[in-house]
Amino acid sequence: MGTALPYKQAITELVNMYAEIDVLTMELCAAWLPKAPDRQSQLEMAEQIGEERVHYLSQAAWLDQHAGGPTTMIPESWTQSLRTLVNGMKWEEYLASVHLAIEGVGIAIVERIARDADESVKACLAPSLRDEGGHSAFAVRQLKQLLEQASPEDRDSIKDRIVTAMHAIYQLADTLPVTSAHWEAVGTSTEEVRQISARRTATLMSTLGISRETQAA
Repeated sequence: MGTALPYKQAITELVNMYAEIDVLTMELCAAWLPKAPDRQSQLEMAEQIGEERVHYLSQAAWLDQHAGGPTTMIPESWTQSLRTLVNGMKWEEYLASVHLAIEGVGIAIVERIARDADESVKACLAPSLRDEGGHSAFAVRQLKQLLEQASPEDRDSIKDRIVTAMHAIYQLADTLPVTSAHWEAVGTSTEEVRQISARRTATLMSTLGISRETQAA
């Protein structure tokens, strides 16, 4: 059995990690923006970078007020692994890993944390809860277009790459410095978080016409 954490410590460490991941998301979007397939996609990505900045500033303001300022929680080796992974991907893999896995699935977990959080935490997470659904919707539109334009053979290959990219992010996320004690302190559990992730993943994959068999491959 793990060591119990007080709520304040657990939520502070989680908010610190959310803030760091928002900065990393900005960086990854900025790196991929010039490689987007058209100007409209670039404009949408630029807008998302601006929204991630707002999310970070909201979380940093809460940390300034309640925890003496942001603190680095995520090891540099982890952030470098994420950069290397995502920047070496194809366009559809980038969309799946950043906009579906990190933003689309990650926000489902944030929603659960916010449900039982105190009012100040709910307020600091509100911009993320407002915007992240639009970020995953961008990826869904892009991926649907790719799939519709692809040959049947290429379509199956794209679906496989989407699933593989998301699994790679989940494997990396499992190595973040988050323990069962963090989840229990904020009113949930490791098992519930995994269930939330699985349900949101299944919903997003179904939207793209990706079967449960392909998801599990």
